[in-house]
Amino acid sequence: MNDVLRWYAEFGDAEAQRSETEQLAEGIVHADLQRLEGGVFGFTRAQFREDGRFPDYAQPHPADLTHYFTRVMTQATLDTIDEEDIGAIRRVASGIGSVFHDGDDISVLIGLQNASTQAEFLRSFERASMQAHKESTENPPAKYDAARDDDVEAVLELISDDDTFESAKRMFVIHAALAAQYENATGSDGDDETEAEV
Repeated sequence: MNDVLRWYAEFGDAEAQRSETEQLAEGIVHADLQRLEGGVFGFTRAQFREDGRFPDYAQPHPADLTHYFTRVMTQATLDTIDEEDIGAIRRVASGIGSVFHDGDDISVLIGLQNASTQAEFLRSFERASMQAHKESTENPPAKYDAARDDDVEAVLELISDDDTFESAKRMFVIHAALAAQYENATGSDGDDETEAEV
């Protein structure tokens, strides 16, 4: 846990990221998905804009990174989304985020974050999936780790349900942003994250 928090605490100019840091901290303390999403995604935007960098010497293991945030998300959604479905969201979103981690790719992640309805999110998700497949075939070796059909089905069911849409969408954006951050910071291929089970 300390590695994860230190990684964010030492990102670039702390003063410039004050809003993101506050949102991230409040999201963690209050298990608030909206604030957590705002904080995590704010760091992703800053990283893509090159407003700061994550420290090279304090990189948490990707499994630790996803495990930490998955615990917070599980606390935030105890009554609506179970751990198995949260794992499905993590696997699908991480596959997308690990492909779209360069500065030009931010529009894909913004499209997912800005989707305010189920139909908008599904359109953004479909576009992102098609672009990820295209990227993996045009630029081998393939970076895109396509999600299992049952994981995709679980995510689509959560997104389609009025009771779980908002939480599922926020968790999806958080995990996609985490994967993009880590890929961008380390230049790794994401194998450790996809193989590690939370």
